[in-house]
Amino acid sequence: MKVISKVSLALALCAIVASLPASAICSFADNRNFGSYYATWGGFTGPLSGAVGSFWIVGAAGTTHNGTYAAPDWILPSGSDFVPAGQWGATGVAGCPVQNANVQMAWQVSLPSSGGGAVYGGGCAQGTGDFEFGPNAATIAMQEIPKPTVNTSSRVGTTAVDVTLAAPSVPGGILDVATCGLAPQSYRVYSRVVARNGAAPTDRNRGTGGWTLEGTSPIADPITVNVGCDPLNPDGGQDVYLALSVVLNDNQETGLVGVNSTVVQCGAVNADRPSDFKIIKKPIRRPSNQQ
Repeated sequence: MKVISKVSLALALCAIVASLPASAICSFADNRNFGSYYATWGGFTGPLSGAVGSFWIVGAAGTTHNGTYAAPDWILPSGSDFVPAGQWGATGVAGCPVQNANVQMAWQVSLPSSGGGAVYGGGCAQGTGDFEFGPNAATIAMQEIPKPTVNTSSRVGTTAVDVTLAAPSVPGGILDVATCGLAPQSYRVYSRVVARNGAAPTDRNRGTGGWTLEGTSPIADPITVNVGCDPLNPDGGQDVYLALSVVLNDNQETGLVGVNSTVVQCGAVNADRPSDFKIIKKPIRRPSNQQ
């Protein structure tokens, strides 16, 4: 287990906080810094600029949260890992923690993974002043957002397909030192429809990557979703890819989806279109002595 220098991380946190712009929402007296002096998160690929996430006061996610303060600005590299580091006085933050209140702060981040999907992690800490994620030295492994497992699929005419997915296995990645119940609560299913035999989607951002929300299910339950394909060109047929996001408590959802499902065909397939095949009649053979 990696031992992390509290002094070096504290200095780094002070530096990043000092560089952040002041906010008109939180005054200096209201401000709260948060950071992880002992725990780091790892197991991702690519730069931290690809991070998508949120932080919030538990129970008040609708009013007291990161706002437009983007995740790459409040996570700090620590070797090959990262720590959450920011302040409530930064520009874009919505609301402030109540002064002198024993509040809980939670956060979650998702990042691209080497397998073409995404990983996620998060934490929850409690404090009357600054928040600290710890208290013991630890490296928390980010966890893969699971791949959808297609149990069955059935086409609905030529313009839709019903797909039943098994309940996913969603492991940890969460350091909940304040007993916030931050574990995954549910999952959401997203679809991307492409041309028949077209390239599989590679953009994992559920908001900007062209993904369409198809349904939400409790984490332990399977789900059936109905995905439509182009009604203007049903004879051409299309392919459907599904991917999952993870939803934590307070309805906080990972910004990235996981790896693609196996391909599911939507619309017509060759077997549906006998007109595509030329029927050749076999000649009748007659006995040679028959006139």
